[in-house]
Amino acid sequence: MTLGTPAGAQEGTPQCTHIKASGHPDYPPFSWREGDQIVGTSATLVREAAKDLGVDISITYGGHWKRVMNRLTKGEIDLVVALYKDDARERNLLFGSPIVHDPVALFTPTGKPIAFGDWQDLENKRGAVVLGEVFGPKLDAKIKTLTRLRYAENINSLLRLLDLGRVDYVIHGEYPVLAAIHKHRDAPTIERTAILGAEKSYFAMAPGSACRHLIGPLSEKIAELKGATFAEKVRADFDRWTRTPSSAQAAP
Repeated sequence: MTLGTPAGAQEGTPQCTHIKASGHPDYPPFSWREGDQIVGTSATLVREAAKDLGVDISITYGGHWKRVMNRLTKGEIDLVVALYKDDARERNLLFGSPIVHDPVALFTPTGKPIAFGDWQDLENKRGAVVLGEVFGPKLDAKIKTLTRLRYAENINSLLRLLDLGRVDYVIHGEYPVLAAIHKHRDAPTIERTAILGAEKSYFAMAPGSACRHLIGPLSEKIAELKGATFAEKVRADFDRWTRTPSSAQAAP
């Protein structure tokens, strides 16, 4: 569900003294693990918005992505800094305004493109996605029709499946894949074959969070902070991640 913008907490709302947040550990440049912290464009915007509102916040590493989402759903943390919407999440979480538009792409080994014009073109091909990822209702519905799909633990494992020839294609957000290729490969062995869509990435809060009344004010502050230099912020975080030692973003 998506909340509006209340002026403040309603009478009887538990007092918010600290926002306990986390994020995707391996989704640069928007959200990734750096030591015990989650950093990236989305994390920075949420952190700065909370600071401007005078609210204490910590955005820390909380395990692999599926575990982070489970913790948010159970109310063990208050907020996740960057995620897509799907029907189940909309039923169980409170969404703020979108932070970024993230292209979702089909990637294949270099020199072995798939002539993609329709999803039926993938029917007899072996594919992979990262476990626990969603890409919005429309893309998720299409992905569920793929019968030869396997799951990887993280983006590095996903791309390794292509390198080893165990799959013919992978589906993932374009920016994280391009960042991984730029960081780890002297000569690209993977190419983008098609853009499948462009989904909005949001921040979301647990419905039972004592800080849930701040979702509207946080959304407003994030919109202000993005400003005209948002593209430069994304590029700076892209460059920052490519300089980060590989061990900092390895899956647990």
